[in-house]
Amino acid sequence: MFKQHLLDLVSQGIDDLDQAQALGKVPKNGLSESHFFSVWIGKAINSKRFDVSMVPLLKSWQQQARTSGAGANLKSHFVSLKSTYSGVAQDSIFELQTIETLCEALSSIEWQVTNDAVLTKKTSIKSNGLSSLVIAPADFAKGFAKNGQLSVYVRGDLQQFVDSCYALGLLAFKVTEYKSIVKFHSHFILDAKNNYPALPQYCSE
Repeated sequence: MFKQHLLDLVSQGIDDLDQAQALGKVPKNGLSESHFFSVWIGKAINSKRFDVSMVPLLKSWQQQARTSGAGANLKSHFVSLKSTYSGVAQDSIFELQTIETLCEALSSIEWQVTNDAVLTKKTSIKSNGLSSLVIAPADFAKGFAKNGQLSVYVRGDLQQFVDSCYALGLLAFKVTEYKSIVKFHSHFILDAKNNYPALPQYCSE
């Protein structure tokens, strides 16, 4: 599964860095660690060390390392990904009740939750300054689709939304930033198995 392949990759990267630093091969500073991961990723691609589903992600990180150098902050990404995926049950399968609980949790902290509006292109939802979660009525009634995914639209405190999902063991995957069928709302995907083939939003430390 994508999530397990990704967890294996970042865990191995961190372990290899720790070992190299323990042997005195890599100094414990940002520049040296960034150089280590740049080389490590290149070797991982060339050796086909990880599952083929990881190749696009590895190449993306490789490009970031080339263009941003230490600014790519790859160690931080690896650590955050390991923490995020390690903190959720790897074999959980979420149901409609999880979404209902999420809506209740957000409502309790004064979010506006809308699940009764017909969504068309450029739907406008007025939230009067409150953070807003929007789910299409049919999607809310059925929960996760046959492919195990659910589209939701979020405006306001995005980190609060991500952390609320995470508290239920559910990862949030951002698809668009403010460009979705609901005006001024970001499009997120929730996956019933946390196995959406993209990087999730990181939970708060």
